Amino acid sequence: MSESKNNILLYYYTKFPTMKNIIEKGELWLCNTQFMNDKSEMSHYIKCIEEAVLAAGKTDEDDRKRRIEEVFKDQLNKIDEHLTYCMCMSKNRDDAAQWERYADNGQGVCIIFDSDKLKEATSHVASLQEIYYIEDAYESKHTELLKKYLIEEVNKTPELGSMESAFWNAWVAASAYKHISFQSEGEVRLIVRENLCWNQSLKLEYKMEKWGVREYYPLVITDKKNYQLEEIIKGIIIGPKANATENIVKRYLKSLDPVYEKIEVIKSQ
Repeated sequence: MSESKNNILLYYYTKFPTMKNIIEKGELWLCNTQFMNDKSEMSHYIKCIEEAVLAAGKTDEDDRKRRIEEVFKDQLNKIDEHLTYCMCMSKNRDDAAQWERYADNGQGVCIIFDSDKLKEATSHVASLQEIYYIEDAYESKHTELLKKYLIEEVNKTPELGSMESAFWNAWVAASAYKHISFQSEGEVRLIVRENLCWNQSLKLEYKMEKWGVREYYPLVITDKKNYQLEEIIKGIIIGPKANATENIVKRYLKSLDPVYEKIEVIKSQ
């Protein structure tokens, strides 16, 4: 199981029932980012831009400072207008921290995806996005644009027109940024942005969990004509604490479809 220079393998740490759903239905769940482990999802990037814009202005001008803070407060109150749904994977193979955090404390599995095949199978509705880890947004293009509106007080810019358009563009980008404390995860996301989703076949669904309500888009990644599961999924790593052997997982896959024997199954090291 090797990677080419341009095609990386992606590792999805999860529980056995989730693996069953993916294998048997060819379906991925892209969940609402507001209910993920990072409580500052989406808002982190916008707050970093606010900090940078305030730093660029004259902080002794109370009226300007107050106006900038009010504009950003209003934007952060609009987070529900920019809902984003994603499935989180990693570039890190057999990672102890992610076994513990995402794969039932090491009792789950890690599904290995071919990034090129996954991108091809989902490009009609989703995007594959590598995550950037930041502490600030002083060098951000969105910061530079919003400084023009909020500090230089221009009404329009050639790049994006109105200030509202600039904020909308920043919100679109926000799901690609997380706090630097998460950097070790090496995250890559499969993303659907609700306000950019025009595919009528994609419908939100809901599942009751012990902790609350899961809101998600079920995204089918296979069709027998163009995309086969055994091409998109390159392998399965059994968790270090899982009560399962390589042979039993291989027999399970073969029972579903003999062609799934192509999917490599190994035990975590």
